[in-house]
Amino acid sequence: MASNKSGYQSATWDEQSPYKPTQWRSTISAPSCALCNKAVFPAEEVIGAGQKYHKLCLKCSKSSQLMFFLHSFTITILVSCNTLLNSGNVNEHDKKIYCVACYRRQFGPHGSEYFPSLST
Repeated sequence: MASNKSGYQSATWDEQSPYKPTQWRSTISAPSCALCNKAVFPAEEVIGAGQKYHKLCLKCSKSSQLMFFLHSFTITILVSCNTLLNSGNVNEHDKKIYCVACYRRQFGPHGSEYFPSLST
């Protein structure tokens, strides 16, 4: 222990001291977010497709590639929907989550076989 002019002693942490400060560790375990893999506590969790997410992590996973052709160049841009979802507008397919609009576009009915009255 080191002392100053007023007689106050302050502890110096060295390897000879029997006391070692420990780091604080949480004893509460929380499930991980399905998107960011960080802990999700009950106050911030939402459930989509049977998995737990943070409120801001539950968003549409639909992404599309837009390709532009300009003379001899091809430009590819990756566009994500990223619409925030809740329990009322979430749709699931192959463990991926989608907003209603992207789900209908991707997996909804296509062509005239689903509308027989229109094909004649």
